[in-house]
Amino acid sequence: MVSCVRGGEAPQLGIFELSGDNLKTCVGPFGGERPSGFASSKDGGETFSVWKGC
Repeated sequence: MVSCVRGGEAPQLGIFELSGDNLKTCVGPFGGERPSGFASSKDGGETFSVWKGC
């Protein structure tokens, strides 16, 4: 689990998965719920990223 805080705002909660050289992250909007899976939706405010090693 991941949480980020910016200024005095509510935290931004997220999840991550590290598998070999690949890192997946998904964070919700500041003050929102922690995502339950690795996906984003048009109106949900989540940010889903996949980082692949070289």
